[in-house]
Formats: sequence, C-alpha cells, structure tokens
Amino acid sequence: MEILFLLIKNGVSSFIGYLVVWQPISILEEGNKMAILDGQQ
Repeated sequence: MEILFLLIKNGVSSFIGYLVVWQPISILEEGNKMAILDGQQ
C-alpha cells in the first residue's frame, strides 16, 4: 500500500506540474499560431 500511495502522490504532483508548466506554454503556442495566421491573411 505504501508503494501505491507513493505512485499516486508522484502522479498527482507530476500532473499538477504538467498543468502549471505545459498548459501556459501550449496556450502561448496557440496564441502565436493565431497571430501568425492573422498576419498572413
């Protein structure tokens, strides 16, 4: 059970890290794509 708890804890912390780090980056990339598309039109 200890191992399961550690796995869940690591999964949750890495998921939060993913949300905090990668969500803003992907949102910024989407914004850049939109800006590039707007500039081309």
